[in-house]
Amino acid sequence: MGIWKEWVLQQEQLLDEVWALSGRYIEDLNNKNIFLQTFLHACSDTGTDPACDYLEMFDSDPPEFISIVQTSADTIEVIAEIGYGLSVWHHGKQLGKVTAAARGIFTFKLVDQASRKPVPISDEIDLALNRCEICRLELQEMHNIEEYYDDYTMVF
Repeated sequence: MGIWKEWVLQQEQLLDEVWALSGRYIEDLNNKNIFLQTFLHACSDTGTDPACDYLEMFDSDPPEFISIVQTSADTIEVIAEIGYGLSVWHHGKQLGKVTAAARGIFTFKLVDQASRKPVPISDEIDLALNRCEICRLELQEMHNIEEYYDDYTMVF
């Protein structure tokens, strides 16, 4: 593994930002069909209204970085997995809990701390890493890992 990859994977900033961005995405009601598919089907099968108006990630593991690659001269892509527990609420009543895992693809750039300009990734970057920071982290895609859809509990 190149020195820049080791440096990137050791950055707490990356871990913290991937963790926070994952949590916001999983809790977003617009994404409930991605992360609650089995739970919503179970609600429908029991004749319960599968509507929910609030999702709360009550537990999560730190992201585990699966891969890291350079996708362009100044862009890095990481794939990370995160295990989580998600509470499902409707009108202030908890409907249930889901325990699962999600995989996401994130991209970002390394920028020079002083100039804020992107730093091209190359063999020479090793000398400049102490002046770099991670910038413009974006979530490209995230989905549930169905084979790791551990458990759901319906609370009625």
